[in-house]
Amino acid sequence: MIRSTLWSAAAILALALAVLPAAAAPDESWPPAIEDNSFLVEEAYNQGAGVVQWIVAFQQFRPSGAWYDAFTTEWPAPDQTNQLSLTIPYIAETERLPSGWGDISLNYRYQALAGGERGWWFAPRLTAILPTGEWRDDLGNGAPGMQIGLPFSRRFTRGFAMTLNASGQYVPLSRGTAEDGSAFKADAWGVSEGLSLVWLASSRFNLMLEAVATQDRVAVDDGRTENVSVALASPSFRWAINFRSGQLVLGAAVPIGLTDASPDWSALFYCSWESALWTPKAAP
Repeated sequence: MIRSTLWSAAAILALALAVLPAAAAPDESWPPAIEDNSFLVEEAYNQGAGVVQWIVAFQQFRPSGAWYDAFTTEWPAPDQTNQLSLTIPYIAETERLPSGWGDISLNYRYQALAGGERGWWFAPRLTAILPTGEWRDDLGNGAPGMQIGLPFSRRFTRGFAMTLNASGQYVPLSRGTAEDGSAFKADAWGVSEGLSLVWLASSRFNLMLEAVATQDRVAVDDGRTENVSVALASPSFRWAINFRSGQLVLGAAVPIGLTDASPDWSALFYCSWESALWTPKAAP
């Protein structure tokens, strides 16, 4: 119900904005904006030629007090058409639960649509999930998996942008531990949708509202699986500081759980550094 409502609202909003006249005159250039620094939702802008991004995010969950930390780096390969990225998670649990590295993700994205200042951007993603997390401690799947992501982004006016997400994940023979301590295997899968609304208050300061809904079928005991539905709404802000050598983006959010399986709320902190490591060759 939550997921269908989320997508229905997004579709109606996108259709309405698509047919509205632009807020600026056709020959007026919109001011620059922060474009690829959402927290829970994946924006559809690949890295430009020669420009590399490093991202660190910290999220503390309530009421458990557990931390989820992630490091991501994104590289053009060699330009905006193709992008490679790596995500390394670390889960810091409470005293009663173990901590450690999670499953590493290797990502490839293709810039299928580059809509310029006023059009749609689309960058489908293919991810290989590596079983680097210790499955006995619930830090990983214990088996390799894959994920497909479909992010769409568009700036509709000088002051408003939106991103839509859909993704699917599959981990064959995911491993787990039963209540009696015995190990088992079962196929695990998940689907998710996301929506991000961004108010471009200025070229360096944005207010955002992100919403994410996921439904996972996870292994629980002796090959059995069960569905787990999580939905989050997350008000947030991001602030860019421009230097000659690159751009620093800082942000914070308060994701709020909307289902029984969701955490009550959490605090998320975000830091990104983006800079040019090489100069693209000029076209002959």
